[in-house]
Amino acid sequence: MTKIIAISNEKGGTGKTTTAVNLAAVFHNFGNRVLLIDSDPQMNATSSLGCNGRNENNYADLLNDTKDARQCVLHTDYCDLIPASARLGVAEKILASQGNHYRLAEALNFLDEYDYVIVDCPPRMDELVRNAFVAATDIIIPMSTSAYSMDGLMQVYSTIRMVQKYENPGLRINGLLCEMFDDRTILAGEVKEILNDIAKKLNTQVYGTAIHRIIRVDAATHRHMPVVVFDPKCTVSKDYTDLAMEVAYHAHSVH
Repeated sequence: MTKIIAISNEKGGTGKTTTAVNLAAVFHNFGNRVLLIDSDPQMNATSSLGCNGRNENNYADLLNDTKDARQCVLHTDYCDLIPASARLGVAEKILASQGNHYRLAEALNFLDEYDYVIVDCPPRMDELVRNAFVAATDIIIPMSTSAYSMDGLMQVYSTIRMVQKYENPGLRINGLLCEMFDDRTILAGEVKEILNDIAKKLNTQVYGTAIHRIIRVDAATHRHMPVVVFDPKCTVSKDYTDLAMEVAYHAHSVH
């Protein structure tokens, strides 16, 4: 069964896109068939893989039902990709006006050859996120060590509960992820303790792996490649490799 993993936080600056891109690349390196869907109109995941979303069929075309899912897939060296487009904002408004929460789920029914589909969600709770949650089996919520990130967590959880109740009862939170982590600070330790308490209430866990703050991530993004490919021996590459194993374990465990 394909595992469809949405990566979401209502607040920006939590490392969401970096996690989506590198998790996809690690799963690909493990020998899995992986599709990354960029559902954010800012197109950061798309550009991180060296694409621009202008000359290709893209996610907006899929949502508007002008192209089928396979027509929108690009093959990259790191994973397959359905790129984003600046037109996603218009597509979101159309979906919202129609109340169509199932467009992505329906489209993915025809892409059953993948082991993992990873959806990079925009930093807000809109119809693009709702479509991702309705289609998903699992959600990863990246967190930075800030109060704003905590606020975003509760917004995401509210949407998850609504989707579980009305559209996708099998949806679950795979885990909470500490991003941009600096274990030398007192604040980081305090935040991790708070997250552990919150995770228990949400019937999930904080991953044992935290993603460290390191400049190599910015260098890799500038080169339009995942950091796990750009510098596979650096600390953050090891973090993402360890994270992928945790995510896979929880994704395939019994509900």
